[in-house]
Amino acid sequence: SFFGSLARSIEEEAFRYNYIMKYTFSAFEINYSNIFRLISDNAPTMIWISGRSGRRDFTNRAWFEYVGLDADTTASVDWDRFVHPDDIDRYRQLIADVIARPHRAEIELRIRTADGSWGWIIERIMPRIEGEACVGLVAAAGDVTMIKRSEEVLAESNRRLELEVAQRTHQLELLTLTDPLTGVGNRRVAFDRLASLAEESRGS
Repeated sequence: SFFGSLARSIEEEAFRYNYIMKYTFSAFEINYSNIFRLISDNAPTMIWISGRSGRRDFTNRAWFEYVGLDADTTASVDWDRFVHPDDIDRYRQLIADVIARPHRAEIELRIRTADGSWGWIIERIMPRIEGEACVGLVAAAGDVTMIKRSEEVLAESNRRLELEVAQRTHQLELLTLTDPLTGVGNRRVAFDRLASLAEESRGS
């Protein structure tokens, strides 16, 4: 599916940047190398890197553009404030879990975008391993807002269809029980039901 392909693409991007960090740049260069920033800032994927604290030491330009911040700012950014209040706790917990028990993880969450609306992203998070220790994280994310909206529209259409089917079924039941012209109860159906109840009474 398109959604699955996107998730795999994001994971491959995270793996690629994890490889770059592990074999090309030292910890100092990861944060300050112009080469690394040039590579990551030209990627369409939103990328961030952290140490063991889980707090971002590096965030690429795509993230700044997504939330509407100046990518050249030197001020510290509280990235948690862009996460939807209903998603922030599980997001923090997932990051803590990946650091505590190094493994690849995936999460869908809402982020406040540059225009103030809530966008959906899918993010793949990978541990940065040196020796046998987790020294931090690398994460890559992609926007899936349109997919989510399509799912919501489809779910609403299904809900309305189910409601319409239930209403039509109820109308058919009424037609079965009542003569549509006279409004008088259908005696044949009534007799059949009485006979069925009588049979059940004899059997009990």
